[in-house]
Amino acid sequence: MRRILIACLLISMAPLSPALGQVRLPAYECPVYWHGSLLPEPFRGGLNAPQFQEADLNHDGIQDLIIFDRAGDVILPYLRVPDGNTFRFSFARSYADYIPPYTSWGLFRDYNQDGISDLFTWSSNPAINGLRSYRGFLSE
Repeated sequence: MRRILIACLLISMAPLSPALGQVRLPAYECPVYWHGSLLPEPFRGGLNAPQFQEADLNHDGIQDLIIFDRAGDVILPYLRVPDGNTFRFSFARSYADYIPPYTSWGLFRDYNQDGISDLFTWSSNPAINGLRSYRGFLSE
């Protein structure tokens, strides 16, 4: 009887198991200093399976960087900002809201030749296996 009760309890908890997994926490920003110097973006990183793509996110004619970490399906957009004779990357969290969520892989290409990168990715819909595309757009 005890084994049956334990088995029923475990089976009834099975639907809850995904809810008990890892939870996404809100971003925490605080200044971090190392030997008296302020570290820029100290909490970025920890990438497990990153994919690097270029796309002009802010439509300034400069290709920006989009990092997609397949482990967790995390999108990290960085703007390429001129800095003297070179460029630096500035994390732009707000641009991640305009990129549709996707899994497995993604390619940013200007397929329709309108000057705006389009997104091609894997379709996770079981009824539509294969490729999914999103047309890029400009937001005012």
